[in-house]
Amino acid sequence: MLMGQTRSILTTGVTGFLGARLTASLLAATSATVFCLVRGRSTEGAAKRMQARLSALGVPAEHRTRVVPVFGDLGVPGLGMPPADFDELADSVRTIYHCAARLSMVSETDRLSAINVGGTETMLRLAERGDGTVLHFVSTLGTLGASRQAGQPRVDESAVPTEVTAGGVGYTTSKMVAENTVRAAMRRGLPAVIHRPGLILGETATGACLDSDILVRIIRTCAEIGLAPRCPGWVPAATVDHVVRSITALGAADPALVGSTFHLADSRPLLLHQVFRHMRTAGYMISEIPTTEWEQVLREHPESTNCFAVLAMWKAVRYLLGTDPDHLFPQVSCDRTAGVLAQLGVPPSPPPDETLFHRMFEHLSRTGHLDTPPVLAAVAPG
Repeated sequence: MLMGQTRSILTTGVTGFLGARLTASLLAATSATVFCLVRGRSTEGAAKRMQARLSALGVPAEHRTRVVPVFGDLGVPGLGMPPADFDELADSVRTIYHCAARLSMVSETDRLSAINVGGTETMLRLAERGDGTVLHFVSTLGTLGASRQAGQPRVDESAVPTEVTAGGVGYTTSKMVAENTVRAAMRRGLPAVIHRPGLILGETATGACLDSDILVRIIRTCAEIGLAPRCPGWVPAATVDHVVRSITALGAADPALVGSTFHLADSRPLLLHQVFRHMRTAGYMISEIPTTEWEQVLREHPESTNCFAVLAMWKAVRYLLGTDPDHLFPQVSCDRTAGVLAQLGVPPSPPPDETLFHRMFEHLSRTGHLDTPPVLAAVAPG
């Protein structure tokens, strides 16, 4: 058992793509009671939603008995709890995994700050009231996406994000502010760890992925219009199971790692043109055109939900596509993180190869978000 001495854990974002899987991993790896922050109109309804999410991920019933729902709202000071309840929660937990965030590549920073910044400040207050409580904060490598504009073509775990490196995208800017708030608390002596995942890809075994994240929206758009941008873009990425394994292992590791920042991405960046090649090998009829022409085609299809969504996210999309030298993601070093994870027995992230993407396409097809991959449909049994 990892972290067997941990009295209890608090997780946020338990109904989300990453948070649910991390909670499931912590339940499997520890004997701890796991408090899960949930939001809803009623405690009963929120608890049912949380239990259903964990059950769908295959968490055994005996593990789910160690789950305690905590009714609260990250967008409200003090989680909207009576002060006595907040203090009791602080006294009860010894490790906090803060995954929750409002993930929007469309909204401006001020619309995201209440949850992404204010919610992080609340988790810091909760940790500070505890007795040596460790906060694991999930940030994003997107906070460093525009580092070339700051004269930093290569970044490692020591890089500190700024408004410039966040690239003017509301979400990454809000996460930059939140991360630096955590870093300030660390300087005051709060034990904390910062985790920076790159783009989180689907599960290795099943391809299960978010149906509306930025890359999937690009994939759905290309499949719909039969065109992809000819682009030099790349992005740091890893499968969701690798990110979960890494955070779980780092949370159970030597306390000397407290105060560290980790880059949770494969050492090889995901090249966007390879994604489009994987679409073609799955049978999607995709032609490539210059990025400026592709953007114009999207503008000519305002009736398309996918085209509209990609254009609405264009501030962020341009960093994935590498539309110009200023919007090309920096080279991201994960060397220190890889060394620590190797010592902990965590294998590298599976490569973002054709097999993984074909599974993601199949998952999106099963859930009604993408036409069935023609080649894969042709070899399906029956």
